[in-house]
Amino acid sequence: FALRDRYANDTGMTECFICGAGTGQEEKWTTSQAVVAQGEETWLQVQGSVNQSYCGCIAGTYLWNGRCEECIQGSICAGSSKLLLEPGFFSRPEEPGAVYRCFDEPIRCPGGEPGTCAVGRDTSTLACSACLP
Repeated sequence: FALRDRYANDTGMTECFICGAGTGQEEKWTTSQAVVAQGEETWLQVQGSVNQSYCGCIAGTYLWNGRCEECIQGSICAGSSKLLLEPGFFSRPEEPGAVYRCFDEPIRCPGGEPGTCAVGRDTSTLACSACLP
C-alpha cells in the first residue's frame, strides 16, 4: 500500500515510486486528488495512488519547472500544485512566482490565474497597469 508521497503503477510491486524523486525536495511532494463539495474544489491527500498523475506539491507550494516552489505573499497554493493569486495581486503566466501588488487601484487585479486582469486592462502590462486601447 503506497504512502501519501508515493505511488505504485503496477500490481505486485514490492516498493512504491517516490513522488518528486531526484528533485532534492521530496519532502515537498504528496499524492492528492481534487474533490468538489458544494461547488468548491478542495485537494485532499490520498494514500494508495496508482499512478504518477496523483503526485503534486504540498499546500504552500506550487509546481514550476518540475520543482515545488514556495508561495509568497499575494499567492494561494492550496495543494493542487497550482499557484493562484489573491485579489489585488498580479503575476505573469510565464513567471507565476514573481507576484506584484497592484497599488493605487487594486480592483484592476482580480486575482485568480496568473495573467488575469480586470475587464478593459492590458494583461501584457505589469500589474495590469495600462488600459486596453
